[in-house]
Amino acid sequence: ETDLIVGISCHLLDLLSRLNDMMAQQDSDLAFFTPGAWERVGGLRDQVSALRSELQNTFKTSHAAGLAGLIDRYSGQGDLISEQVEEIEQEERALGDSFVLRSGGAGKYVSTEVGGYPRLDSRAPVPLKFQDITGRQVTLGGSSFVLVRSLKDSRILCMGKSKWYVFWDSEYYASDSKCQWRLTHATDVTKVTLQYGDRVLLYNRYWPDYLMGVSEDERWVYCVYDTQAGDIRHQWVLERSN
Repeated sequence: ETDLIVGISCHLLDLLSRLNDMMAQQDSDLAFFTPGAWERVGGLRDQVSALRSELQNTFKTSHAAGLAGLIDRYSGQGDLISEQVEEIEQEERALGDSFVLRSGGAGKYVSTEVGGYPRLDSRAPVPLKFQDITGRQVTLGGSSFVLVRSLKDSRILCMGKSKWYVFWDSEYYASDSKCQWRLTHATDVTKVTLQYGDRVLLYNRYWPDYLMGVSEDERWVYCVYDTQAGDIRHQWVLERSN
């Protein structure tokens, strides 16, 4: 019975660590969570912390005859809270009608522009959407291609003639392969469904050896050789647009 109680306590401790890790990612990998979701996560963290403290304190003052009741009272509590955490994650990761793109390494967004060339900035991200060129649902991997469209003015991101710069162009050029991109997941090649929090790579269709990334000074959206796909600066995180 003592071993069972220790196991319950360890499970609660693991769950508490998970929730603390989630809270630490509010401004990074889980920045797409809504304020309401963070309130729920914080409440569950407080609940787990209180449960574990209560279990430990009660265990210290319990006699052997009362251990079975202690196990009945706390067993399964961690699993129930874990299920609630999973539900929150699934709800928050479900992709909506728009998103913003943040460089995983630079921590900056596809933002304002100068002369049609998109800048990287920690502020004023441009709301975007992926649009499959055949009109089908957007998925990761495979041989399908997407347009990266601004929801501010319907322009699309294209790769420049110099093979380096990315620029905004009219949707008139949607059929131009320089303005079409192949989406793949940066860390999970088996993943198909696109969600908030995914880290993706964007390969140009016309120049398939190049992908959309960031310039060396991390000020501009730029194209780099696909050999740099492992550099997280050139991996784009999908976050919820405000």
